[in-house]
Amino acid sequence: MTPTTNPYSNDQPSGFQRLQQQALRPLPCPRCGSDWLYEINLRQYQANSYSAMPGGDIQYLTETYHTVRMCPCGHVIAPNIGGSRGGRAASQDLASLRTALDAVAAYEKSLEPEPKAAEAEDKDPSTASLLEQFVELKKDLMAQVTSLQEVVDGLAQRGEEVRVMVEDLQTRPEAKKGR
Repeated sequence: MTPTTNPYSNDQPSGFQRLQQQALRPLPCPRCGSDWLYEINLRQYQANSYSAMPGGDIQYLTETYHTVRMCPCGHVIAPNIGGSRGGRAASQDLASLRTALDAVAAYEKSLEPEPKAAEAEDKDPSTASLLEQFVELKKDLMAQVTSLQEVVDGLAQRGEEVRVMVEDLQTRPEAKKGR
């Protein structure tokens, strides 16, 4: 008995299946690429509280907390914060969280070194000399290419077939006059 195939079946995943596959992919850290993250509950604490008990001075401003993801490398991945319901206090709380996360992002960006070519040349003089050597070699190469193009054009004007081997070019006097 042979298996029957459904002529109406499509081997391509449906739109729902594609969305489900995309949703099941792990979220990578934008800084290091790790896909292992941990959750942190962020709260606001009172600045000036006092207690005679150990740890009694740790008091929340509100009972509200927000969960954010953090990579082991230290990068905070800001949550997608949508509209909130719950009145004015919740909106102010979310605005305060956005401000805090923006400050974290600005601080992280300030820690990243910005590569500058001029500073690299100042710190390493061999880089500048290598760059100068490269520029000179490029000029020599362009002169040789121009000379070879003149030789090829001259041969084409005489109707000769242009089939030149590299060894021939190195021994011909016309090819050397551009050096």
